[in-house]
Amino acid sequence: MLLYPCLSLQASPFDWEGRLVRLAVKAYKTAARAPEKARAAAATAKPVSPGQPAWQPAESPYGVVLDVQSLSLQQIPQAVQAAHQLGFRMIRTVVPWDEVEPQPKRFRFQKYDALVDSARSCGLDVLLTLSYCPPWASSLASEPAAISSRAMPEGGEAWSRFVGTAVARYKQKVRLWQIWERLDMVNFRGTRQDYAVLLVAASKAAKLADPLAQVLASEPGGIDLGFIAYLCQPPTLSSFDAICLNPRVDTPELAARYLSVLRTILQRTASGPSKRIYVTDWSFPIAHDATGSSLPLSPAELSSFVVRAYAVAFAMGAERVFWTELRDSAANSPRGASWGLLDEQFQPRPAATALKAFFDFAPQKLSAELWALGDTPVRMVSLGGEGAAGRALLWSATGEVKLDPTELPGVKLGPHAHMWALEHPAEDDLLQHGDAVTFGKTPVFLSDVELAPTQLSKVGAWSASSPPKDYVYLDFSETTSEKGGIASSKYRSWRAAAPEILSVQDRLAAKLVPDGQTASPFLYCDVDDDFLFYNSGGSPVTVEVTASAANATVPAGFNLMYDSPRGHVFSSWQSVRPATGWQQYVITLPEALFANKNGFDFRLSALGSKQPVFVARVVVGQEGRPNRQQP
Repeated sequence: MLLYPCLSLQASPFDWEGRLVRLAVKAYKTAARAPEKARAAAATAKPVSPGQPAWQPAESPYGVVLDVQSLSLQQIPQAVQAAHQLGFRMIRTVVPWDEVEPQPKRFRFQKYDALVDSARSCGLDVLLTLSYCPPWASSLASEPAAISSRAMPEGGEAWSRFVGTAVARYKQKVRLWQIWERLDMVNFRGTRQDYAVLLVAASKAAKLADPLAQVLASEPGGIDLGFIAYLCQPPTLSSFDAICLNPRVDTPELAARYLSVLRTILQRTASGPSKRIYVTDWSFPIAHDATGSSLPLSPAELSSFVVRAYAVAFAMGAERVFWTELRDSAANSPRGASWGLLDEQFQPRPAATALKAFFDFAPQKLSAELWALGDTPVRMVSLGGEGAAGRALLWSATGEVKLDPTELPGVKLGPHAHMWALEHPAEDDLLQHGDAVTFGKTPVFLSDVELAPTQLSKVGAWSASSPPKDYVYLDFSETTSEKGGIASSKYRSWRAAAPEILSVQDRLAAKLVPDGQTASPFLYCDVDDDFLFYNSGGSPVTVEVTASAANATVPAGFNLMYDSPRGHVFSSWQSVRPATGWQQYVITLPEALFANKNGFDFRLSALGSKQPVFVARVVVGQEGRPNRQQP
């Protein structure tokens, strides 16, 4: 068996190891002489003349993230080979500035040289993410490395020099350059204005070093629509070619709504649809039960998730999707979760096999659409491309449903139609059984089909919209407290979230504790997206909170944090009248987006209160809708 075909290893079964070692040693020796060459290249970078061969992107949209820092030089070619065998044609990795340039103008690109050379030998594209500040260049140089590396550079000269050096070094080899890893608090200690400065400077340096370089902007994670809308205006609008997304959703289908709105945002810009969408960091979720406790996903659930993630992303307009990540890495596996498609010994997990099946089924030049099949809960992602017309994936939006595959609305089976489930061999044709097929979360593959658009409808969100509501609410005293359209329980395991629900004055309520060893001052709330999602330019939102406090002699209160076009902002402080029973406090939010930034819409906070605050009910309404908020 030929383990590594893209290196043309045709000798004995053991020769490939020696070849890998020789390749790594060669890369190491080459890199040892690289810093001076890199600086010279950066200083003398010239535009590419028309006679030079232009870089051509891979036709395949399938990418994967590789943590190069966790690999030895000898392991890098092995990892690239493994990615190639799984069907990936692009690799993304972070180039940490603090590791590559630990001292001014002293560069260590050895591992990235090995990666780029190995990828080129296999015909794979490389996307490099430039991120993390060395202490000597950091605006927070006196802080520990975990903080200083995530801070803004002190001045822009060193940052621009680093970007120019990296881009010039890999000119004609790498064209895709992402500016910083996802911009959450873990990875970036700055504002959106700070990132705009970084992005503009990086774009200028990259284009100077290589006019064909494509600059990719990042976002804070969770598909932060407000942040992206901010980037889509001068001066940052002209500084990037694509936006890189990091979905943080419990199910892939939830990302469909974000991507639908994102396409609208990009189309409103002067650049139109030319701003491309890349999903550069999609990983398995950490599931939670009703109490907020973490739950492991089964191998079957992980396999289903990764296939659905790629299908939904492509159907909603993403041009490239990168899975995080190829191989297990302790640094990138929070809470012990194994996010790699391969384990540390490069052995594939079931999710890797499932994704390979999808790659083999879908065309390399891919187009996809998301459809609703009549009034059934089944959704279909149709796949088009060269030599692969008439293929589709189907699964249920809600629960399981049995349907006759020969009577699917809007779907006509061809003479060579073939249907099989992800968890079963392709030879097991469900159409040959003559029985109804159960459609659930696990995708079903279907080939040789024709679509009847008059019986189908394209959908911008995975689930069908619920009937219009006048308001949504959360009431802890109800048997199913979240049936009113506001979810909260899934956040109880979050740091400082209020985990305790107890009986107070004949009602069940969340206890927000502002200080002390057991401080838990926050109540996170997620409003039903069918009620309100991305309220940009919409009417003000009202939040009515039913709250109380016990001690009549001690001040108590709370406020709200919510996402807006300006980022996270805080409402005015609401003083709770102690020892007066349950009272309603109404707050108007004039610019609330409610786009699930960081996974929630708003947060009640008792920080600043001098005693615990009890919250029994939360109601969200919007001006222009009837106000029938009290039960």
